[in-house]
Amino acid sequence: MKKNLGLFVLLMTSLLLLLSPTAFAMNLAGLGLLTYPNGGSMGDPVFQTSGLKASYGSGLSLEYSIAKRWGLEIGIFSAERGMIYSDSTVQDQQVSFRTVTLPLLIRSTALKYFGFGFGAYYSRALGSAPLMNQVGSLKQDDTGIVVSARLKAPLLEPFSIVGDIRYLYGLTNLSPLSSAQIFVRDVQLLLGLDLKI
Repeated sequence: MKKNLGLFVLLMTSLLLLLSPTAFAMNLAGLGLLTYPNGGSMGDPVFQTSGLKASYGSGLSLEYSIAKRWGLEIGIFSAERGMIYSDSTVQDQQVSFRTVTLPLLIRSTALKYFGFGFGAYYSRALGSAPLMNQVGSLKQDDTGIVVSARLKAPLLEPFSIVGDIRYLYGLTNLSPLSSAQIFVRDVQLLLGLDLKI
């Protein structure tokens, strides 16, 4: 798990160094997050995950211009994910866990102030995320696909205001049971400052 995280960071750093960027920008952002799970188990034990978890966090991203209207962005964000857990003995049990997420996106500036991005992410839970005793804890590592729509408006040179809405589609089954499935989906709203260097 730590090895996977190290390899992911090494890969992103190597890509950026090889691209010989023509421009560089740094984004500092506050993060609003809505998490909702998809899954449960109809086997033994029977349980279900549901609900919509709202939280907040913060992060930093770096963007390199690799061609006209195209860029590569890496970032690190921290926020709390969560869900509601229910089984035959417990109803509406809140489950929360803080995560560090590393997204890697290819970005395109379609219009003067508007752009979009797509790519992948790796997320790691800090500590365990226990469900109930008979089930165990959620897996700590998650990977998936991320898409983004961003609005960036100039403020005072070299600063811009950035608003970014992202959808994260988890591809890793976080369930501790082989007979069950739990996939996480996130909607993120990032508001922050962009500094062009």
